[in-house]
Formats: sequence, structure tokens, C-alpha cells
Amino acid sequence: MYHFLLLCTPVWSVWTRLLAWIGIQCVAPPNLLTLLTWWFDRKLKPKLKMIWDCIPFAIFWTLWLKRNGALFNNEALDWNDILEMIKLKIVFWARTSWGSNTYTTEDFLFRLDSIIASM
Repeated sequence: MYHFLLLCTPVWSVWTRLLAWIGIQCVAPPNLLTLLTWWFDRKLKPKLKMIWDCIPFAIFWTLWLKRNGALFNNEALDWNDILEMIKLKIVFWARTSWGSNTYTTEDFLFRLDSIIASM
């Protein structure tokens, strides 16, 4: 499971591209527990933490759904589509958590670095 959720080459590419989207570089952790401990122990401003905390869940959930689609329904795995689906989940979950319409979906998708810098 660790390999599929983190270390599989296309999956790790998704992780690194998502982290780059929010301005972070990372090396592969030795195991999933180490990653999640590091992830959730980060001290961040509350609104930024809402975005941050959504990321692993959005990745895991989307990968799980797409994997099942590939296994059981013979659906193709398009890693660029998967990346965009994950970003949309993060945006929708974060916007819902904030309870505010200060930023649009497009702001999150294309100007997340500006949003983070303003926090």
C-alpha cells in the first residue's frame, strides 16, 4: 500500500507536483507514518493549515478511486487528470472549510502562491 500511495514513480510525481504547487520541495520519506507525522505536525496559520491538511486526504482518496476504476472498470490512468482532480478536491474542501468566498476556484488553482503569501 505504501508503494501505491507514495513511492510508485507516477504517484511520487503527483506528490512532488502538488507540493511544488504550494511552493514546497520534499524528498520521499521512509514510510507513510513518517510522512503523515511530519505533515500534520507542521505549525501553520489556521487557514493555510486547512489547505495543508486536505492535501494527503485528497491524494489518497483520488488515487484509491482511480486505482479501483482502473482495476474494476478498465479505466485509463491519466496522471495529469489525476493531478487536476486532486487540486480541485483540495480547493473545494478548503473553500468549504473557510466558509468564505474571498477567493475563487480559479484563484486557488492558478494563484495559490499569492494566496499563501497573503496569509
